Amino acid sequence: EVQESVTAALEIARAENERQTAVIRHLQTQQANASDERLKAEQQRNDLERERRQLEQKLQALQADVALQQHTYCSTRERMQAIVDDRDVSQRQVALHAGELKRLQAE
Repeated sequence: EVQESVTAALEIARAENERQTAVIRHLQTQQANASDERLKAEQQRNDLERERRQLEQKLQALQADVALQQHTYCSTRERMQAIVDDRDVSQRQVALHAGELKRLQAE
């Protein structure tokens, strides 16, 4: 009877040990999965940060290009205005000379 009790207790202990081992394996698997997910999330965060920095650099380059184009546009516009002003002066001078020529021819 004692032998049967010891055997039954050993069976119960072994079953409990197997159950606890299964729980431990399950928890280890969950822990490994969680660790994998953390690594994936960290990698994704790093990728997004790298992409953000690249986009920021592209934006800065585009802003610099826009500033250069605006400067070029303003310079070109100023040169064009100077050309128009010179043309207007030349046209007035031509008109004055034409008038003077007509006056001289009339004399």
